[in-house]
Amino acid sequence: MRPILFLYFFLPVALCAQSTRTYFEDDQRAPRERLVDFTHLRLEVAFTPEKGLVKGTVTHFFTPLRKEVDSIVLDGPGIRVLDLLLNGKKAEYKNEGDLIIIYCKPALLWETKDSLTITYEANPRKGLYFIGWNDPLNLSRKQIWSQGQGTDNRMWIPMYDEMNDKITSELIVRFDSKYKVLSNGTQLSSKSQKDGTTRWHYRMKNPHAPYLIMLGIGIYDIKTSKSKSGVPMNFYYYPEHKDRVEITYRYSEQMMDWFENETGFKYGWESYSQ
Repeated sequence: MRPILFLYFFLPVALCAQSTRTYFEDDQRAPRERLVDFTHLRLEVAFTPEKGLVKGTVTHFFTPLRKEVDSIVLDGPGIRVLDLLLNGKKAEYKNEGDLIIIYCKPALLWETKDSLTITYEANPRKGLYFIGWNDPLNLSRKQIWSQGQGTDNRMWIPMYDEMNDKITSELIVRFDSKYKVLSNGTQLSSKSQKDGTTRWHYRMKNPHAPYLIMLGIGIYDIKTSKSKSGVPMNFYYYPEHKDRVEITYRYSEQMMDWFENETGFKYGWESYSQ
């Protein structure tokens, strides 16, 4: 009986020492280490929707996190870099398909404030979608919309596209004036241009993960409202479906009031849009 008792008492100890992971090993399950702290992203962008083409200039503002940083790595699968400036001067870079490697000569120094501006083009297969522009019967709604979660915004914006970095952001978009352009945060302006386009400017003042950058373009009408605490609320709908607005967005203001009262926290963003 003694050998049986010995095994009985010590077998659970042996089992507890074993790994209990139930998923496959994934060396990319944790975000890669940051060499710089990206703080703000400013994107100016236009489109040729019939070609699924993005034409953009993005400026990243950042601070090095090491004593010296001699290179910066951005995500940008399929992005074609046309021009690249580091602190306003042309910089050496390598486009390796999925990654854009920028060489800093001389090396950037700890706690300085730097900027990186990239002019580029892209025909994204994910992250940004062009809907209805090549419908031969012209029956489809023509729209452009993004879906960045979790790491798909890199397909149309060259960026550090990981969730271990938080940025503020602003989007400046030029598009045909027949369409509404939607994005995160506060709409700072929408100005008609002489070429028949409108220049839209949005800004997010609170830091957020890069995948949360959102863009939507289509023919919409907007119902505006506010919560009791003053949160601006925007409800978008297709003009021919005005009769669906009330039932679709019913109780949205009350929902905002309830959550603020229940949690004791004021809604943390500039606006709430659906």
